[in-house]
Amino acid sequence: MILPKRRFSAFFKTDLDQTLRTLGIDTIVVTGITTEFCVLMTAFEGLCHDFSAIILENCTASRSKELRNGCLNLYRENVLDPLLRIMTLDEFLKEVS
Repeated sequence: MILPKRRFSAFFKTDLDQTLRTLGIDTIVVTGITTEFCVLMTAFEGLCHDFSAIILENCTASRSKELRNGCLNLYRENVLDPLLRIMTLDEFLKEVS
């Protein structure tokens, strides 16, 4: 299934919300480039649509490693945990297996 992304957030003007609900999904796992915009916008809009969100830190990228790390560090330990979590791909795979 392919749902083309139209703006910073994968939810903006797409059927992503409806598709996930139809499939019974309650948590989104976000990866991608431009961590400080696209990845965070998708994760936060997911929260606004009542999904939990996991950002896989080693599956994201930015212009620089420092920018990416600084951005993710803002949310690493946050009041939204467990609704928003930052973890590695290995941590995620261990949790779901």
